[in-house]
Parts: sequence; C-alpha cells; structure tokens
Amino acid sequence: MLGKAVFVLGKIFYDQCPGAVRIKDFKELKERLREDYIVPSPEAIKLFAAKMISLFQHGCPTPIVKDPGIEDYIKSMEVLVKNHKS
Repeated sequence: MLGKAVFVLGKIFYDQCPGAVRIKDFKELKERLREDYIVPSPEAIKLFAAKMISLFQHGCPTPIVKDPGIEDYIKSMEVLVKNHKS
C-alpha cells in the first residue's frame, strides 16, 4: 500500500492484496528480490481495503466476499467510520 514490495511466505489475510507476491521458498524469494516491483493502482488498493473492512460489518455471514461493486464496500467503510466517531 505504501509502494513497498511485499513477499508472503505462508498464508495471511493480506496475501491477496494487490502487489503482494506469494513466495513458495527462499530460492524464489532471492529471485524475486532481483526483479522490479510493480506498484498496484490506488483503485486496486482501495477496493482491497474496502472488501476487508466490509468483512467486519454486522450481517456478513462468511469471510468469502462476492464482488457486488465498490459502492457497497465504500458504504460499509463509511458506516464503520461514522460509528467509530460516535
């Protein structure tokens, strides 16, 4: 999210974040460190963050996110921020 390379050796919630690179072993890590890093678009990062936040909203039955559209996720974020300020 800050334009830094992220290499993931294992499973973690942010391994699906745009720009995160899944690595299977240290040999691959060494190879990937030598490559240029492609910074994901701000829109892709916003959508990922919105999807993650939407998982924590009331009524979300599973951690599997179906993509109804960015507006639904943005609305969830706005509700979260509004409730946090109260």
